[in-house]
Amino acid sequence: MRLYDSLSATFNNKNVQILFLALVVFTWSFGLITIISLGISDENFLNTTSSFANVVISAALAYLYTKMMSVQNKQASIQGTQTELLRANHAPSIDICSVNIVNNNEIQVELSNFGNGIAQDLQTETEVEYSADWCIMNVGYSSLKLSDDDINDERDILQPGERCLPYKGNVVVKFYDKEEDREQKMTISGFFREVARHDGESKMSIRVNVYYENIMGNSDCDEAFVSTDLVIDEETEFGAISKDVELEF
Repeated sequence: MRLYDSLSATFNNKNVQILFLALVVFTWSFGLITIISLGISDENFLNTTSSFANVVISAALAYLYTKMMSVQNKQASIQGTQTELLRANHAPSIDICSVNIVNNNEIQVELSNFGNGIAQDLQTETEVEYSADWCIMNVGYSSLKLSDDDINDERDILQPGERCLPYKGNVVVKFYDKEEDREQKMTISGFFREVARHDGESKMSIRVNVYYENIMGNSDCDEAFVSTDLVIDEETEFGAISKDVELEF
């Protein structure tokens, strides 16, 4: 379709039409002048005219190809500009108003959207910096849902212009368990217990981001909190960690 459009735009150009008409008139005029001035036979005239016409037509086709590529490149440039403008007009801009972690498992955030587009598929994105022989860490995701009592809608989107709406979800840790040879997903507190059981005492860092997509499928994320150098040991109890850990915002 793009090639057809380029050809159509090229042949509809008045300059190109005039050029073709001039080439036709010039070719036959050259042949007529040649046969009159040189007195060559009809057969020689046809051969001479045919050879000259081939040269002229080849040159014309080369010119047309150049014009066609110029039109096609211009169309591609315009399409790229339109795509960038469309992306800019549909880009959300998320601001995190507040963050609260409950029992190391649930995250409560208030979000605002100062952009032009919808932020959809809102999720927590949890990265754990921890190294051990028994597991390989991956990035964990969990849905964020609107939790406003005044809005009866547990949606995972944030409209442009909405300010400090409350969302909640789980903070999920994801890792590959080498001992059990399978992928595991669990809450932070559950992962803390696994670390204490395997290592007795260890340090780790946790980063939780708010992940989202725009309507064009492009993704982005904003940092919700970072907790560094957490000390996990056998004496750590469920519920006590959130009281002892100081989150850095």
